[in-house]
Amino acid sequence: ISCAHCKNFYHLECVGLEQGTLPSEWSCDSCSMWSLDAADLSSSKEPIDMRISRRLLLDFLTVQKLPMFSHARKFILSRWSTLSTPLRKIAEKEWQANRTAVLKGGRACLSYLAARQCARRIAFKTTAGSFSNTLMVGVVLSTFSDSQIFIRAAGIKALAQIVEADPLVLGLARVKQVVAERRLDQAKSVRLAVMDLVGKYILYKPEFTSQYYPMIVDRIADKGKSVRKRVVKTLMAMCKNNPDDDRVSDICRRLISRIDDEETIKKLVLGTFKDMWFGESGNVERDRSR
Repeated sequence: ISCAHCKNFYHLECVGLEQGTLPSEWSCDSCSMWSLDAADLSSSKEPIDMRISRRLLLDFLTVQKLPMFSHARKFILSRWSTLSTPLRKIAEKEWQANRTAVLKGGRACLSYLAARQCARRIAFKTTAGSFSNTLMVGVVLSTFSDSQIFIRAAGIKALAQIVEADPLVLGLARVKQVVAERRLDQAKSVRLAVMDLVGKYILYKPEFTSQYYPMIVDRIADKGKSVRKRVVKTLMAMCKNNPDDDRVSDICRRLISRIDDEETIKKLVLGTFKDMWFGESGNVERDRSR
C-alpha cells in the first residue's frame, strides 16, 4: 500500500492491514503525526506529543477487527475517565467512535509496533504524577540488591526513566537510601549509572542539590576512571550553571585534588578553571567585582 502523503510503499502485514479491507486513503506512521485535525489537538491543554499519541492509539484500536482490540480500547477509555476531568471528556467523546468513519476520513492507521509504542508512552506519562504512590518504584528499587551486576545497572537506568517523568521521585526517602548504598557498589558500571542519574537531575532540580551533593563529591576519588570523570563533569556543570552557589569553593577544592589524575580528567579540571578565570563565567565574576 502507498502512503497518500510521502508516496512510499509498505507491506500490508508490516502496517497491520489486510487485502480485503484497505482504506481509500492511508498514511504511514511518520506522516500520520502530521495529518491530525488541528482543532482536535488544540482542544486540550495536554502537551502536543501526548495528544498526538492518544489520538493515534485510539484510531488504531478503532479500526482493528479483532474483539481484543475493541476490549483494549474500552479498557483504556475507562481508565482515562478516572484520572482527570479532561481525560474523562475524551473518554466520553470517543466511546462510540465508528470504525468506518475513521477509515473514510483518512485518519491515522498505525502499525502494531507504533501503536504499542504510543501505548507505552501514554501509560508512562499518565501515571508519572503518582509514581511515588505506585508499586513501580518499589519493584525497580528491589533490583538494586540483585546479585547480578547487569540487573543492578539496569535497575538504575529504569529508575532514571521514572525520574525523567517525575523528578520528585528523587525526593523519596527510600530512593535516597538505595542511591546512597549503590554509589558504593562493587561494580563500576553500577556506580557510574548512579552518578549519571544523580548528576543529571541535580542540575535541573536544585532542591535536590543539598541532598545528593555529598554523595556526588564522595565519589570524586572513585577507583573507576569513568566514575571520576562523570563526577568531575557534574561538578563542572554546577560551577558553570550556579557560579554564586555556596558550594563553589568546596567544588574547586575537590577539583584541584584531581589535578594529577589521568590525562583526560586532568584536562577537564584545567578547562574548568580556565573557563572560570578567563571564559564567560570569569568575565561575569570580574564584572561583578568592579
